[in-house]
Amino acid sequence: MVQFVIAGKPDCDAFVHVLHVARYLQEHLPRFKVHVIQKPGDTFESWLRSINEKNKWNHPCSPIIWKELTIRGGIPHYVGGVSEFWEYCYCYYGLLSPTRGETLKKLVDDNIQFYVHEKQKKKEIKKQVNKIGIFGIQNETLPLLLSELIKLPELQTTGGITIVLYDHFASEDLINDVTMDLRCVTEGYCKDLRVVHKLDQLMVDCQLLIILGDYTRKEGESEVDWYLRNLSCMYMLSDAVNSIINRNIKIIAALHGPVCFDVNVLVECCTTVRIGNIVGITSDVGLGAIKKAADFTGLNLSNIGGPPVWGYVGVNQFIDVKSAIVYSDMYRPYQRALKNKGGSTLPLGTVHPELRFLSYLIEDANEINIESIESRRTAQQLLNRHLVYSKVRATISVIKIWYAKEPTGDIISLGICSNGSFGIPAGLVFSQPSILKNNVWVPYEAFPTMEETKREILKLIDSSEEIHHLMDCVAPTSAAAY
Repeated sequence: MVQFVIAGKPDCDAFVHVLHVARYLQEHLPRFKVHVIQKPGDTFESWLRSINEKNKWNHPCSPIIWKELTIRGGIPHYVGGVSEFWEYCYCYYGLLSPTRGETLKKLVDDNIQFYVHEKQKKKEIKKQVNKIGIFGIQNETLPLLLSELIKLPELQTTGGITIVLYDHFASEDLINDVTMDLRCVTEGYCKDLRVVHKLDQLMVDCQLLIILGDYTRKEGESEVDWYLRNLSCMYMLSDAVNSIINRNIKIIAALHGPVCFDVNVLVECCTTVRIGNIVGITSDVGLGAIKKAADFTGLNLSNIGGPPVWGYVGVNQFIDVKSAIVYSDMYRPYQRALKNKGGSTLPLGTVHPELRFLSYLIEDANEINIESIESRRTAQQLLNRHLVYSKVRATISVIKIWYAKEPTGDIISLGICSNGSFGIPAGLVFSQPSILKNNVWVPYEAFPTMEETKREILKLIDSSEEIHHLMDCVAPTSAAAY
């Protein structure tokens, strides 16, 4: 299938004439598709220059016509202007269009009215569109995340979902290849999927910003250089976020690497955003331990909730397997059940659902944690990449809770700014059980912690504070200084 892209000024006679014929062909030919781009006179010239530079064309005026193979956004093939289009129509379809004079003037007037109406309509719809910005496309997480994201009913609005992609480090050829693949994933579900080439453009009207990518330590890289590399990238992001002054933007760091360190930088530098709107995905670290716990205890995997994940995830962490929630059915007998000798048709008791900690079945979770970490490491070596399914699942869970119409009351481990609960210093981004209150994430202070867990938390706090002291000595104190 071929898609014709016809672009021009709304009041251009030649453009309107071509548009009239193209729409006629689209109505009568099932494989003839048209995409229309209308730009007013004050912006068309600059837009045309950018199109010419991008595709190495030399088209002079309105209209400009090209073909894209298979899908919208495919490789463009230049057709030309109005005369080339008439030649194409005559050679392929034997079609002539002698429309001129008063009839053409009426078509132009109708098109101008239609353009003004559509422009106003788009302004109204724009207010209802969920715009999602994604920073980082060079990773395996993106296609899986997008395939889940676009189908979430929580994100659907009357204006649909618009997804905007940006990558500071990828080449233009790679970006174009990835975008074409992603359009196949999002077609029919997403209102628009596009790539921008400036970080500021990613932030315009952005309601949800998802940070993806590999920020893990490279081979031969010193610890200080690793932190500084992450620091510079987060400084760059925070400058762009501050430039839009949107206090309600939601920021999710779903990256591989020192996620709590990176979120800590964003919390300190994104001064225009509410602190509870910046979170790091950390619950995925604990999902692997559920399978090991199910094997160890003989419980059904679906009956075990994700264990709490504590720490400065990406640098150090503790998976609190014993505090994982188990969904159990408990049988409570009636008094007569104790005296029943058999043969009674009356119920002898009732079954009640009950939530318990996994600690009632596990005395020492060290073996489970060690096996879980080793299994994760082995899988990464075999696949030669990071594990992405658990990261996607954890990210989607957070988005579902955040965009739910009614509060769910769900508790999930996230890297968020501490308020002093659990003995964690206030202001330190630390993975801990979190809950959504008034549409911002806060620590769930009522979560019970065992003495063993408290000791582990203290160890993790000490090591994370050492990192902060190290960075205070070697790093610039602001994004502007970098």
